[in-house]
Amino acid sequence: MEFLSAMPDERTGFFHVKFGAAPDDPHPFIIIIILKPSYVARKLHRDGATRLEIEEYVRANVNDLKATAQNVKARGLTTQELD
Repeated sequence: MEFLSAMPDERTGFFHVKFGAAPDDPHPFIIIIILKPSYVARKLHRDGATRLEIEEYVRANVNDLKATAQNVKARGLTTQELD
């Protein structure tokens, strides 16, 4: 399982972190981790988290997020919301 992307959802403000079989796989198995700003703020021990702080959190914690994605896949799910 590889990290594919981390994109903010402009409508909700949540980040969608995607993991899949491989970047060039034509039919990847995609796991979406939805990061809410409140989750990242708690992890950073702050009252809130900016978009930039969330992006930095994703880059710094890709292995932890990958472990979460693997757990999601093992449970037969495709999405996990972290709030």
